[in-house]
Amino acid sequence: MTKKELILGIKNQNFPIIEISTLIIIALSIRFIFFESEIPLSLDALTYFSFSYETKILGHIPEIIPFTNLGWTWVLTFFFNIFSFDTAIEYMNLQKIISITISSLTIIPVYLLCRKFTEKKYALFASSLFIFDPRIIENSLLGITDVLYVFMITVVFVLFFNIQKKYIYASFGLVGLTTLVRAEGIFVFIAISILFFIKYKNEEKIILRYLLGFGIFLLILSPIMVDRVEMFQNEFMSQTFENSKITSNEKNITSKIVVGFENFIKLFGWVTIPIYIVFLIPGFFLMIKKWKKENFEIIIPIIIMSIPIFYAYSIPAQDTRYLFVLFPFISIIATFAITSFGKRIPNVKKTLVIFLVIIMAISGVFLYERTDSTEEKEAFLISKYLVENAQGVNGFYPEGKFIRGAEVLKNFPDVPFKDEGGEYTHKMKVFQIKNENLREFIDLYKKEGLSHIVTKGDNTSAIFDDINKNEEKYPYLEKTFDSKEMGWENNFNVFKINYEVLQMERNE
Repeated sequence: MTKKELILGIKNQNFPIIEISTLIIIALSIRFIFFESEIPLSLDALTYFSFSYETKILGHIPEIIPFTNLGWTWVLTFFFNIFSFDTAIEYMNLQKIISITISSLTIIPVYLLCRKFTEKKYALFASSLFIFDPRIIENSLLGITDVLYVFMITVVFVLFFNIQKKYIYASFGLVGLTTLVRAEGIFVFIAISILFFIKYKNEEKIILRYLLGFGIFLLILSPIMVDRVEMFQNEFMSQTFENSKITSNEKNITSKIVVGFENFIKLFGWVTIPIYIVFLIPGFFLMIKKWKKENFEIIIPIIIMSIPIFYAYSIPAQDTRYLFVLFPFISIIATFAITSFGKRIPNVKKTLVIFLVIIMAISGVFLYERTDSTEEKEAFLISKYLVENAQGVNGFYPEGKFIRGAEVLKNFPDVPFKDEGGEYTHKMKVFQIKNENLREFIDLYKKEGLSHIVTKGDNTSAIFDDINKNEEKYPYLEKTFDSKEMGWENNFNVFKINYEVLQMERNE
């Protein structure tokens, strides 16, 4: 063969550069439509930002690290060191842009995986299912580690399936790096190890060749493993799913297994709606009906990588994000249905383009219905107001997730605040009410800094609903903020606690 081959044995001139580039541009465009540049990061995304920004300022990794998976923060730190911004929100937006870019580029390895099992036009369509899936788009806007992890494991399997054997060793090295992004990457290593022995079972020196791959994996991973043990004083996988314990009680284990299966099936079915479900079910049956040995290359990774997902759902930690790692392989299964469908109709290319446009429209509508940017903006603005005016408040979930981000923006360019244990948190105190007695709540946390009460439209405590409806019953609460006066869509009220009036009431 005179033409140099690309991965998976596909010739260079057969790679659809124009089509892939067009799809990437469209994918980026859709993501930027839902991109919110004025809303800061929150929760895990803000922790990754905080660590990366602190590393940039210090010039080295902080002594105390609040998590074990450093891969995503290293990527962010690299870009944070390249760019210099005047505000924290610009760094946060850079984090989001990196995330959506990686998510959009993932179509390339997904296409190459699908191409192994079908023709170019069908592989293009199947890989488009991935980048235009609304949950993948939504997840890419968060700035968290998922997009990098999914991208890397997809590339791992692309390298592993390459007909040129030298790339297999590269896949073992890359899976080591992948495990630094998320500890669950160890299951990707197990999957390619099983596939290695299936694929090369009849070849000589298979054990030596595998040991070479295994050695590369350890060479990449072992220095970081040693550092983790020294820093966290625990084994490598201990924090994969935090605060989870399974006792030796047989009844408890059985119950968790049942819960795991129920949640896995329920959430897996949910995440395939509205895009994948149309192609997944017929694709699965066609794959079974026309079974080939190569299909193990689909099934084995799905089974192995589902183990930590099942474990999480047995706790139960019901987060659909765990399932995104399976989406590239769901795309492959979808190719069986897409190929069968395509061979039955005329003008298949035009038909696939029409279907793709429909999928984009469905995804856009799905995202529009799920996304409420106004609610997010107003939640951030009320958090910003509290950070600027209060010392301590009652908890108000989930809007309160922006308190830490509001503090980061206010205090920039100082490094984000950490507590004594090294966890990134906020200086302002947030107290959770434990009963329906407001005065007891205020007395309990007065000395700790409780200064304001926040109420909203749907409070978690009935006492806060009563404050909204009967303000006159609480003369010691002075309203300092009313979202209705601001013309907001969502209802937020902030009351300053007048401790002098409260004491006078008690003395009467």
